[in-house]
Amino acid sequence: MPLSTEHTDVRDFLVYLRLKNLAPRTINEYQWVLKDLFRHCPPDLTTPPEVTFTHLRDYVAGLQARGLAAKTVSDRVIVVKRFFGYLLAVGRLTSDPSQRLPIPKVGKRLPKALTLAEMQAFFSTLSRDSRSARRDRVLFELSISHLA
Repeated sequence: MPLSTEHTDVRDFLVYLRLKNLAPRTINEYQWVLKDLFRHCPPDLTTPPEVTFTHLRDYVAGLQARGLAAKTVSDRVIVVKRFFGYLLAVGRLTSDPSQRLPIPKVGKRLPKALTLAEMQAFFSTLSRDSRSARRDRVLFELSISHLA
């Protein structure tokens, strides 16, 4: 029988996740990712310990070829690494095939720019002559001077 999420190793891993108090939705996502991984493995594999680094690398390449976002691919690689790390920790593996599997880098978003109206409102508060406005003006000037 080909790999499936009904395998004892997968069921034990999902129980382990429940014991760690992961949210049911997170556990379902882990199960879905493992099912997706197993669908991409050769049909002659019958147990998770038979999965090799090459199978995992091909799976990640397939995710990227499908055009999935880097964050999605990264999240799935993390699930795969946790699963095989678990199998290693409980003695079902002698080596972790996911250990050399790189986690794709996810680009950082730039901060949202203020609108003209927001900038005008901000600067109008700095031009007031109250104690808090003077404090805010000093904090603003300090933060700007450290950007250069």
